[in-house]
Amino acid sequence: MQICKEAQSTNASAVLSRPRHREKGHLKIAGLPDLHLLFVTCASEQRGTFFRAFNLAKYLVKGGHKICLICGDKQGKLRLSSKFVENVEVITVPYSFRLAKWSFAQAVDGLINTLNILTRESDLVHFFAPNAPSVAFSLLFARCERILSSKVIMTDWDDWWGQGGIYARHGLLVHEIGTLLEEQSPFLADGTTVVSSILHQRAVRLGLKNVFTVPNGSNVDEIKPIPKSLARCELSLPDDSVVFCHIGLADLSKTVSLIKKKIPKALVLVVGGKPGSNKQLIHWSGIIYTGHQPYNRIPLYLAAADILLLKTENEIAEAARWPIRLGDYLAAGRPIVTGDIGETGRVIRENACGLLARPGDPIDLAKRAIEAASMPAQWTSMGHNARTAAEKKFSWQIVAQQLEKVYDKYIEL
Repeated sequence: MQICKEAQSTNASAVLSRPRHREKGHLKIAGLPDLHLLFVTCASEQRGTFFRAFNLAKYLVKGGHKICLICGDKQGKLRLSSKFVENVEVITVPYSFRLAKWSFAQAVDGLINTLNILTRESDLVHFFAPNAPSVAFSLLFARCERILSSKVIMTDWDDWWGQGGIYARHGLLVHEIGTLLEEQSPFLADGTTVVSSILHQRAVRLGLKNVFTVPNGSNVDEIKPIPKSLARCELSLPDDSVVFCHIGLADLSKTVSLIKKKIPKALVLVVGGKPGSNKQLIHWSGIIYTGHQPYNRIPLYLAAADILLLKTENEIAEAARWPIRLGDYLAAGRPIVTGDIGETGRVIRENACGLLARPGDPIDLAKRAIEAASMPAQWTSMGHNARTAAEKKFSWQIVAQQLEKVYDKYIEL
């Protein structure tokens, strides 16, 4: 769609032409010098924690800081590369989605991380998800090197891997080792950032000092409330259907079957692949699986929807998260139907931008979705509230400024 391409081009040009010195009213807090920062994460590019690290880095760079971000190769290959993305230096290191190769890659990545810590000029190193072996190893080295330098060390928790997360799904040995890394690695740092109140409480109970809550953010620059008719035209969707959209692969079959009984013409888009069939559009049980979509097309799917769905589970790990998708939903300016759990429930409730269901209950999620569909007169106000929250409270620029204030507590002027 031409309007989207023009907007993307304008944003890209603005970023590339923006000077790296301090901008009036933009990010830089009084007295904080330009910093050399090194961000380290085990996440592969364009997945999970990478989005948190990259978006924070992108807006800190706009404020005048210089940042190098180390992450995994997005295609899961054992290769090393370097590039600049929106003025952030991104180094991709070997990565694999297969356990045996993943273990090898973790060892290699730990050495690469350590080499960069040793050789790069940096005032502060921020480790994202220090529960991964490669990150934990390089964090240990950074702590040893700290004796010889004034480099500040931070860690970041955006998930609870040991409670319903990745480590909980891979057997007892992996779970125990992963939990040990997750709970002990942050003690090597000077401070820890977390995304939610539950992770903040957990960190304090473990005995960590200097814990700061820095939530995930909303991508308000790239995701905007595009007119619904334009988005549907681009995606070849009918104008007379109630369209629901869920970002991320999830089993919504029970929820959708109930929605379809009440709203026969409803369409439910699941932006993500159906196992074994993620290369084309598939219609199954009233659901349209789009397959994997590049991030620059996500705004189209969000804008084409009347109502956004976000499935949640009733578990501790879910309560501890601040989903990246939630920030994207808010930026899209559409009503949101999701589970009443953790930060997700709090954000929806406090900003009156959707309806809440019992977490982990597909039947109640369907009931709330049907209820939201029956109140079109309120779609505009709920969508406006969502977008306002995204712009005024949760934009990545605002969140990056919160992180900058954390750094200011440690950097000697």
